Amino acid sequence: MVRPSEERKRVKGFIINKFRGRRELLDSGITFLEEKTGKKVMGVIPYYRDIRIMEEDSVSLTKGEQPPLIPPLLRGIGGCISIDVIMLPHISNFTDFDPFEIEPDVNLRYIKRCEDINSPDVLIIPGSKNTISDILHLKLSGLDKKIIEYAGNGTMVTGICGGYQMLGKKIVDKDNAESNLSEIDGLGILDMNTEFCPEKITHRVKAVHLDSGIEVSGYEIHMGKSFTEGARGKGQGASQMPVFKITKRGNDAVEIMDGLKTGNGNIWGTYIHGIFENDIFRRRFIDSLRIEKGLRPLAAVHIFNPDREYDKLAEIVRNHIDMDEVYKLIGITHETI
Repeated sequence: MVRPSEERKRVKGFIINKFRGRRELLDSGITFLEEKTGKKVMGVIPYYRDIRIMEEDSVSLTKGEQPPLIPPLLRGIGGCISIDVIMLPHISNFTDFDPFEIEPDVNLRYIKRCEDINSPDVLIIPGSKNTISDILHLKLSGLDKKIIEYAGNGTMVTGICGGYQMLGKKIVDKDNAESNLSEIDGLGILDMNTEFCPEKITHRVKAVHLDSGIEVSGYEIHMGKSFTEGARGKGQGASQMPVFKITKRGNDAVEIMDGLKTGNGNIWGTYIHGIFENDIFRRRFIDSLRIEKGLRPLAAVHIFNPDREYDKLAEIVRNHIDMDEVYKLIGITHETI
């Protein structure tokens, strides 16, 4: 071990993760490791493909290693609804769209280039860790013109948090919280301006979808506030309205209008992350797209339950680790569990 002696004392053992192949072929290596370090190998966790858990970062979006969550009996329906998510350089909260992967009639893709967009039913601009940098990326890559073109042709365009801010006319950053630019033009599709402020807004929220009355929950995590001037949207020919009414922030009851949509509803955005984890809202959203295409609503509501996947992972870990040794190291017994 190459760590200083004080740090080596803190290492109590090893766990080998994502091992592929026959377990017995590893025995000699385990023996060598234990003899060389004087530390026990407490388990070998096999590589698995049948568990789908949320990743820690967006690198996973390009790996394609994780299986879809579509229930086996429904996988033959086919993804007749196409949803393209713009793969921003600073994409954040990308797990917002994981729930679509359990839907049998949805084909979800992450798009980096203009030429990869092929007449989707929905084009989504996701959250961003740096909204100003990412709106510059859209403009330099030509994706901004593509988004505006699709919006003008009636394609549904949706913005979540930073993506919502990008749909507006202008983003103002007087304190240079994100960049050296104090102001930048947005896509100009929604009639609003956004002003960044030093303090980040972070809340768990409950809200009501104003069009349907469906109750949803999610969370806010963003810098800045967006303000509408109440005028008509660019090229939309109809007044714009809020999308949600937030009824609870943390433990406080509130009445705060959130988001903005065009009169025909094909362009809309919200600050609320996690809205597509709400099963009834997600199915209504997809079924509205089916109706637009002349398809009958699927109506079946599938439950997005990431905890079930974590339970599967916990079971694999438990079955491949010497749990008695782990309990001993942390000073607990089976009787205290």
